[in-house]
Amino acid sequence: MRVNKDFFNLRKQITMWFNNLVFFSYETPLTTDLEDLSTQIAEYRLKPCPPHAKSTMGFDALVSQDQDLLIHSINKCHIGALTQTQRLLPASVLKAALDEKKQAFEVENQRAMPRSEVLQTKETLEFDLLPKAFTVNKKRWFYVDTDKQWVVVNVAQPTQASDVISFLIKALGSHGFVPMELNNALPELMKQWLINPELLSFGFTLGAQCQLVRSEDDKTTYNCKDIETHHEHLCDLLEQGFQVKSLELIWEEKMSFSLMDNCTFKRVKCLDIINESLKDNSNLESQLAQFDGDMALLTGELRLLMTDFSSLVDLVPSEKAEVKAPEDEIA
Repeated sequence: MRVNKDFFNLRKQITMWFNNLVFFSYETPLTTDLEDLSTQIAEYRLKPCPPHAKSTMGFDALVSQDQDLLIHSINKCHIGALTQTQRLLPASVLKAALDEKKQAFEVENQRAMPRSEVLQTKETLEFDLLPKAFTVNKKRWFYVDTDKQWVVVNVAQPTQASDVISFLIKALGSHGFVPMELNNALPELMKQWLINPELLSFGFTLGAQCQLVRSEDDKTTYNCKDIETHHEHLCDLLEQGFQVKSLELIWEEKMSFSLMDNCTFKRVKCLDIINESLKDNSNLESQLAQFDGDMALLTGELRLLMTDFSSLVDLVPSEKAEVKAPEDEIA
């Protein structure tokens, strides 16, 4: 593998890569052979966005100076990125061009442009303007843990992880990828923890922040940044029918995160214990070694975190229908 300064930039971003976590489990073991895995992924690598396409998507190189590096493995974890290239055509630009066409039509024909022609003109303008639009890349980082047999995707919502899982299925074949869910109702568990923090165990303690919501229909929310100070008021709101939407937890004084009612982890943050170990990795001989040290530390701690969390909430693979790859190739 070619080592370059890009690993320095990747290392600086490492704790931002996986600050919003969605976990998927799979039943069929995946290969741990890096060369084989890279070959499978390469078939669905990112291609340039065609001039008249709104977007394209595919697995992307981890560092710009080595376009063949689509997967990097450490600690039985295979790290990759799915990138979506989007063309930016602001609605205001399209509207201005359409208004100009409509005004010219009205002057020439002394009548308003028919609706059918307006729609056709809009489509034509969009087709003409797209090749001139700027493009932006949005990366979705993930890693496949072949030791724990799960996929970790850095997105804020489970639905945003579906593209990553779909592409993995296309590249690797169906392995029964399913989201994690609970044997118990998570909002009810979080309610009990908030009322009585002593119920938390396996190294978890209550953080400072939470969000309550009245109901799915009402949408009234209450955000609290100091649970200890406002604990009595929070308990009153829970008695009035509010539910816990998110609850900040601290694990082993190593990590903090906001646990969402859909079993995703948001705003994951490494605390002093892990940060000190990350600083120690700076003494390793190369940027690649430092990068590997950071990733080995992070993925190892996430394994321990999820083991304890699974014990805390009785976490199991979902019995819902597994994520499927689309029949047609994703654009």
